[in-house]
Amino acid sequence: MICAVGAAIALGGCAHQAVTRSGFLNSYDHLVPESPQSKNLVMRPAPGLLAGYDAVFVEPVEVRVSTQENDAAMGEVAVLATEALRKELGADWTIADSPGGARTLRVHTALTAVKTSNPALNIVLFILLPVPLDNGGLSAESEFVDASSGQLVGAIAWAGQGLWDPVGYFSPYGHPRQLTEGLARSVAAVLKRDRPAPLGTEAAPASPEAPTPLRSSLPR
Repeated sequence: MICAVGAAIALGGCAHQAVTRSGFLNSYDHLVPESPQSKNLVMRPAPGLLAGYDAVFVEPVEVRVSTQENDAAMGEVAVLATEALRKELGADWTIADSPGGARTLRVHTALTAVKTSNPALNIVLFILLPVPLDNGGLSAESEFVDASSGQLVGAIAWAGQGLWDPVGYFSPYGHPRQLTEGLARSVAAVLKRDRPAPLGTEAAPASPEAPTPLRSSLPR
């Protein structure tokens, strides 16, 4: 029994999902830790800048993983991520129907890495311990772009692991599906519009003449 438990733990164990630098973002140079306790990396919009925008357009989330995955399952995760982004951002923004508009931000997101759980292993672990240990995870990258100028306003490289959703241990893509909500909350937090601009700072949409000429790789 002890040997069986030890072997199961060696094969399982809680996996920690890593933040990626997949090349999806136009630049990673300005990303900094989200907080001292977070592994997520963010480029926050300049203070007051978001006050110059009225709406966001959420691009359909793309799948850019380098591993061999179930296409249908990953497509479902991408759809869930798109829906979650629209829901979370819709609490603070008007969701635009098209990417046009002088006061609109485009939110361009890709799923860049995924880790599936092992249901068969977790059933064994649950019987022996009883605790499932082989969790799933999800990584994503997102950039926020001025719809008119194409200028990069902000970005995030995010990762999460499914530790608290028991159902996800028994479905290979259960945790990635559930983690789309955490991704959406993190994106919405970066784009929250309650940061006041410093005195003397004019809040206006990004433009080609802005002092930091970072641009997205998105087609205009």
